[in-house]
Amino acid sequence: MNTQTETNPTSTKTVKKVCVIGAGPSGLIAIKELLDEGHEVTCFEKHARLGGVFNYKDFEGGICDSTLLTVSNYFMAYSCFPPTDEKRKYWTFQEYIAYLCGFAEHFNLENHISFNRKTVSVKRQHDGLYEVIVEDSQDPEKTETHYFNHVAVCSGTHQIPRMIHFKDQESFKGQIYHSADFKTPEEFKGKRVLCIGIGESGADVTHQISQVADECILSIRQYQTVVERYPFGRKFPNDAFTSYALYSIPTVVQNWLADMQLAVMEKVSKDKKVVEYARWNRITGNLFNHFFTKNEVFFKSIVEGKLKVNTSGIDHFEEDCVVFNDGSQIMVDAVMLNTGYVDQFPFVKDAQVNNIRSLYKHMIHPELGTDVVFIGFARPGVGGVPACSEMQSRYFALLCSNTLQLPGEFELEAITLKHAAFEESIYFKNPRIKSLVHYSTYMHDFAQLIGCSPWRLPTFLDPRLLYKVWFGSQLPNVYRLYGPHQDTEQAKKVIYKLPIAINPFEQLIYLLLTGLSAVLTRVGVIKSDPSY
Repeated sequence: MNTQTETNPTSTKTVKKVCVIGAGPSGLIAIKELLDEGHEVTCFEKHARLGGVFNYKDFEGGICDSTLLTVSNYFMAYSCFPPTDEKRKYWTFQEYIAYLCGFAEHFNLENHISFNRKTVSVKRQHDGLYEVIVEDSQDPEKTETHYFNHVAVCSGTHQIPRMIHFKDQESFKGQIYHSADFKTPEEFKGKRVLCIGIGESGADVTHQISQVADECILSIRQYQTVVERYPFGRKFPNDAFTSYALYSIPTVVQNWLADMQLAVMEKVSKDKKVVEYARWNRITGNLFNHFFTKNEVFFKSIVEGKLKVNTSGIDHFEEDCVVFNDGSQIMVDAVMLNTGYVDQFPFVKDAQVNNIRSLYKHMIHPELGTDVVFIGFARPGVGGVPACSEMQSRYFALLCSNTLQLPGEFELEAITLKHAAFEESIYFKNPRIKSLVHYSTYMHDFAQLIGCSPWRLPTFLDPRLLYKVWFGSQLPNVYRLYGPHQDTEQAKKVIYKLPIAINPFEQLIYLLLTGLSAVLTRVGVIKSDPSY
């Protein structure tokens, strides 16, 4: 039994005034969960519409004309508002915006959102309330001051582009861009382009540029795990394979199993793209110790000869070229930085956040407690950010109500350090991405904190439900079966209607590997995963 947070039996539920900053996917679910607990909620959104990074009209970066989500619809959707689609698929950003608007309308959220309000200051007052100052996005001279019991920072991760500086970069006469500025590849037509980095957006950007450029080079410092949208040529999206059954197997065995599958693919496939995909991931190694880039589109450019890869790193820039650490050099007209974003919160005045992993559950600062929390900064290696944000929001709403209490100061610090060590150990191949969490472990731990774990007696007494929860996708819906604001009927409907991605033979293999791994771990033959 997880004892990190306990229900407070001596307290009564309290109603609080809560501020939510940002009306993107994390902010919207925060509003809804807080309203469910009866709190008074005001959300400040700096743009004229909801949607955050997916708001193509207003948002400066992160979305281009052809953006297709890399997480499937049932993992991008909230458990309290499942998709109307019958099948799993990848939404376009337009479809996801339509989903978010439908969600806001269904739960009447827009009445709680003040648009064109940019938050410029969040500061604690002597009476314990928090002063929130917002300015009119269209007229910064106009400001408003409000006071709240709690503040939820849901401003999103795509706010400040990470700009990397290279030796002698000032001497370069070409253009340097960040993927935040990318909308279409037309301006790169006929040019020689260097793309740096290959995250999920970077995969799209690099592929599109390589299709129109005269020459395109991809510079990476190490190979990164890449997952096909539809692995092994099957009809299921990659996150459909995310199950309790899979994650009951130690990471070292998962890595071995994946490498064996890739070796077969590399040897027997007649498809050059599949062979390149398998070769890439075998070079990567330790597949489950990386963030999964869930977008393989750029392999098409590699096999067509339109994209070349250099893994030695950049030594320096010259006037019209780039020199790599292996001594090679290329003539370059433009550089595209696919280098992600930095997490900064300059408007929060009472504490600094330098490392997301220094926050309890990636959301609670030790100096701020539940007064100011950060929602939406847990990025699962596999799975959707909205699912993690929903669990964070449910937990925060219950803390605000005084239904749950945080651990004591020293226990909170110890748990946070333990969780950070776990994440650093599991994702040792991506030490720079501090927002990374292990989806299965993170969600299961939250379920125990909230009291919505699917592992209750009724599940074990229902063979069909037990089978679906264990071998099926670890959807956010499994956490609505029981607990606060449960919706058992709707949760079961979603769980039952989606087919299990792994076939019966693979299910048997998973069971055998789980049992065998337990024995081999006990006798010290293989290494167990660190504890969370």
